[in-house]
Amino acid sequence: LPSPSSSPPSSAFERVQYVDRAALQSTLASFGLSLGEPLMDITGNQTVPAAIVQTSVQVDTMVAYGFFSASDAALPTVDVGGNGSLTITDWGAGVEKAVIIMHAATDSPDILSKTLSFHSTLPAASHVVSIMRWDANGTKISGVPVTFDLLGNQACDPTHQTDIWRYPDESSQGASLAADGGTHALSDSCPASSASTGCCWTVTSPLTSSFMAFAGAATTNAVSSSPSPSPSPGSGSGLAADGGSEMWWIWLVLGTVIPGTLAAAGL
Repeated sequence: LPSPSSSPPSSAFERVQYVDRAALQSTLASFGLSLGEPLMDITGNQTVPAAIVQTSVQVDTMVAYGFFSASDAALPTVDVGGNGSLTITDWGAGVEKAVIIMHAATDSPDILSKTLSFHSTLPAASHVVSIMRWDANGTKISGVPVTFDLLGNQACDPTHQTDIWRYPDESSQGASLAADGGTHALSDSCPASSASTGCCWTVTSPLTSSFMAFAGAATTNAVSSSPSPSPSPGSGSGLAADGGSEMWWIWLVLGTVIPGTLAAAGL
């Protein structure tokens, strides 16, 4: 497939779907990118923002790349295979160029050259999304909040615990977005997707790099509504928990019969 960057800039948004990985790699090369390139190398390369002259999305079966130019069309919702999506609702002040990358968490070694850490108790509930922003001078923007709607790609029960993690460009270790002063909330702002049963989050982060959502399923972190267990037998009076009140007649019989028996025997 031809590289869309070989066409003159236009205000018409362009989406290219690839079936040939080599063709996608050729297009990425025209932006100064390559599959598996670490994010810190991308954000520090001024060739990348300079090469983005129009807004477009390049997608294959494993990964989606979104390229945003503020002087061109807005970047629409991005998805991989229609299951889960990312919609940037506010790029932040001063953003002129941007790149987003979206892929399954298991593909992180191939796309980001690192294996991302996972939440200890909550399963992954979304694709990994990476966001990189530059100003008009090609300088990386950080400390300016970005807001986006993230639709998960895995079944999610909104009544249970959820969290959004951010992974710094240079690290595979993630931490809750709250550690950076970011926020997330369950939302109904995501575009409808018949292919996704995931939750929708509206996320705001002052820092951009890689993000992933985690969420409890119906059997995860559920609060039991059953009463506290009864004391185990023998833990109180020494009588069975469900039969102690009926033991009196046994003692009555023994107290009446045994003395008479012993007397008759001359004991």
